[in-house]
Amino acid sequence: MSVCYWYTDCPVCEEGRLFIVENLSRGLLYLHCEECEVGFEDPMNLKTGVSYLTLELDYECRFADPQTINKHNWQSFALHELDIVNAPKICPD
Repeated sequence: MSVCYWYTDCPVCEEGRLFIVENLSRGLLYLHCEECEVGFEDPMNLKTGVSYLTLELDYECRFADPQTINKHNWQSFALHELDIVNAPKICPD
């Protein structure tokens, strides 16, 4: 079973979950809201509101796998998992 990971609810829209996504163009992880499409490159910035609209940027992405999450030391942000089949369409196929 393939899974994706999410951290917490979005502080911007208070509707979506923040999924851990890998930006393949830049080689970094970020949190991506499934509802309002906002992104956070630093999970510590959730309370300060430092975010960006992911739709305004052009890059390839995918849900971060466990190895990538470990490599970037984001284990503490992978609080919830979801079967990839039930995941939102955040990254284009």
